[in-house]
Amino acid sequence: GKASVAGAVACVFFFNVTQAKIGSGTVLDISGDAQVSAEADTTARLIAGALSASSSKVGVGLTVASIANSDQVLAELADNVQLNAGGKYTQNAVTSADFLAVTIAASVTTSGTGVGGVIDAIVMDNHVSSIVGASALITAGSDIAILASAKANPLLAALSFAGSGSSTAVGGTLAVVVTNTVTLAEVKGAARLTSTNGAISVRALSEDEFINVLAAASVSGGGTAVAGTLGVLIALNQTSAKIDDGAVLTGKNDVSLLSSGKTWMLVLGMSLSAASQNAVGATISVCVFQRAIKALVGANAKLTSAAGNVLVQANGENWALQLTLAAAGAGSNALNGTIPVFVGLDTVWSEIGQSAELSAAGSVGVLANLDNHTYVVSGGLAVSGSNAFGATLSTVVYTNTVKAIVGQSAVILSGGAGAGLSLPNRASKRRGVFI
Repeated sequence: GKASVAGAVACVFFFNVTQAKIGSGTVLDISGDAQVSAEADTTARLIAGALSASSSKVGVGLTVASIANSDQVLAELADNVQLNAGGKYTQNAVTSADFLAVTIAASVTTSGTGVGGVIDAIVMDNHVSSIVGASALITAGSDIAILASAKANPLLAALSFAGSGSSTAVGGTLAVVVTNTVTLAEVKGAARLTSTNGAISVRALSEDEFINVLAAASVSGGGTAVAGTLGVLIALNQTSAKIDDGAVLTGKNDVSLLSSGKTWMLVLGMSLSAASQNAVGATISVCVFQRAIKALVGANAKLTSAAGNVLVQANGENWALQLTLAAAGAGSNALNGTIPVFVGLDTVWSEIGQSAELSAAGSVGVLANLDNHTYVVSGGLAVSGSNAFGATLSTVVYTNTVKAIVGQSAVILSGGAGAGLSLPNRASKRRGVFI
């Protein structure tokens, strides 16, 4: 025949809304513990495959796989709510996503042209919010904990193979992973949170673990072989913990505002081509961190601990390993190239606003910290009976912004009691005021 074609398309889409809300002006008196919780747990397993094997003039194998996740998770006490709990008060907005996408495409023709291709994509655009409304009043006998948390574990693997007995073989993979998750824990203006015998925490946490594996191989027994991979992985998350203008948090023990973003990334490339005449192998891998991690206290807000510490902290952590490999072998001409690119554009920001007040019997900290661990391993091999060319271009760029700001007329008071605070990159705790 003239052509043999095999293809597979697999798509999964999530658009979920999960909410737990107490309406405006509600008054609640609870003798024990109280909890408002909204949670979403998403798991997807997507596997697609295609195979074309023939003696046709053209053999094609192609797969397309995509996962799109757009969850909305909200835990909220609306404006002017009054809540009194004899025990602890807990408010959680939590999302967890676990995705696996595996696609395989293979094309083999004994006498014609073989083409194998894979296109994979995972896109996440989630919004996770835990909000205490304006002028809300929360009083608890024990701890008060406001939490927004988003975790994601996307694993993507793409494979492609093309083989021709006497003509041209082309194999290629394209894989794209993008996360754009907004995580927000917020106490709005003029709200009052009071823990008579416990601690108060407002936390926004995001954590991503990426594994992205690409592979393309093409073999031709009598002509030209071309193999290429292009992998793109982008993290655009926004993680914010906020106490707005005029809000008051008073606790017996520690009072803390924490924003934390962690990203763990493992990317493997790989490309191979072999032919009796001409062979080309190329791998391009691009990873971008562009996250915003913020802990912000508004103007005239007050955070007070009668017997503990007060901490405002934004913390970012990145761990990334890129591996790229491209090999080309031919009887006449061989060309090989690898281009790994890593770009860090993170913003980590803690701030207390104008005329805000932080007061503690223990220690006080306004901290911002970013830890980067980046490893790039590249490669390339070109072998030919006549001409061989190989090149590698590796690029790592960091233009991160890390800042801790104390606004005009702000007041920070520390009694220096207790064991102190655990500071970034310090083995022991310290007592006093730290910015």
